[in-house]
Amino acid sequence: MFGLPKQGNGIGFHRMTRCFAELGIPQDYFALRSIVVTGSNGKGSTSRFIYSLLQQKFSRVGCFTSPHLIDVTERFEINGIKISYDEFEKYKNRVLEFNSRISNDGDFIGAFELFFLVAVQYFHEHSVESVVWEVGIGGRYDPTRMLLAEVVALTSLDLEHTELLGVTKELIAYDKLDVVRPRGIAIVSLSVETALNERLRAYAHVSDRTIHLLSETCSILSPVVKAGRQYFTIHELDNGNHQLDREFSIPLIGLHQAENALTSIETVNVFLTRHDKSLTDIQIQTAFSQTSWPGRLEQISIDPSIWIDVGHTPDALRRVIHQILQLYPRAELLVVYGVSYNKNISEITRLIEANFDAIVLTRAYKNGTDVERLAEYIQDKQKVKAAFDRLEDAVSYAIAEGARKGKIVIVLGGLFLAVEFKHAFNGENPQTLQFF
Repeated sequence: MFGLPKQGNGIGFHRMTRCFAELGIPQDYFALRSIVVTGSNGKGSTSRFIYSLLQQKFSRVGCFTSPHLIDVTERFEINGIKISYDEFEKYKNRVLEFNSRISNDGDFIGAFELFFLVAVQYFHEHSVESVVWEVGIGGRYDPTRMLLAEVVALTSLDLEHTELLGVTKELIAYDKLDVVRPRGIAIVSLSVETALNERLRAYAHVSDRTIHLLSETCSILSPVVKAGRQYFTIHELDNGNHQLDREFSIPLIGLHQAENALTSIETVNVFLTRHDKSLTDIQIQTAFSQTSWPGRLEQISIDPSIWIDVGHTPDALRRVIHQILQLYPRAELLVVYGVSYNKNISEITRLIEANFDAIVLTRAYKNGTDVERLAEYIQDKQKVKAAFDRLEDAVSYAIAEGARKGKIVIVLGGLFLAVEFKHAFNGENPQTLQFF
């Protein structure tokens, strides 16, 4: 994107340090202003919850997320307003000029570094009081480590990007925790398996960090979906071991989203103590009611009923599938399925086949697995009701089946597929989308 590779020339802290200096941004400018969100799944939703909560207490709040779904300006936002194209071009060109200079020395930045440096300039020039940053990959070598953030949320762990982060969840966790500066604190979601608690606590100790394991103090009770909202109760122990039950609702559906909401509350509470502020439950509920995040079990049509989800790891899909099967009988579901060629095709396909009886195979234009190859992973061929190499044909088929047979259509398998499907459903050309 913008003539840059996805990754820069090796670990880029020296590039970031030099660019910060040339832009006149102090190295510690964002340290007390920032919350960083890392993890395998749930980073985006948690970031949006945190963003809404912070706006209850600060006048100028920024949010940096990735990837974008439709337009690159989605990544950069202050108080609900996306960056303007003119501003984006101004900040982007500064970074590209910087890249041209370091290229003379054989160095170069990657696309994610560019987006990060655009965000750094945008939030600095607008003097944000607080900002939430979603990590790209990992933590140890991610550009967001430059922020020296004292407060970090760890949302979940899955075996993803193992060639970069490690081949076990333990190694991946250590990599992600390294985004926390020494003497900082990491809030660990209920989504992270408790079997890792002892190891995470030990790693935090030897690396001079504090860790708050929510599984040791909190739980989610009575999760239920009503009228398109997720209702749940947070059960927790306070410092005096008194039990507290607090009820909330959110517009994002699923137990995993309730867990993300809990993580956001606890993370923001820790952050606010450093600013002599606090949140009331009324402010929390107000913030949650104002939170939106497209593509996360999103209903894009009511008649026929069509849902999309951008989950692209086995763990993310397990959570979404569990929620879908709570909402609808299995016999009423028609799944439009495709997966990127660089994902865990075998395990993801097994999940789809094990949980659904009517499957339509297709592929996204961006990184989509060939339909014939995808079909080879399906054991029960009778479950495959149709296969389309062109995504637009799969969209037309799904609409017709939904209208003719009253099927509930669920689009699963990956971000690119979900976004391209929505784009085509809205009558636009999915091939025009530019992803990162």
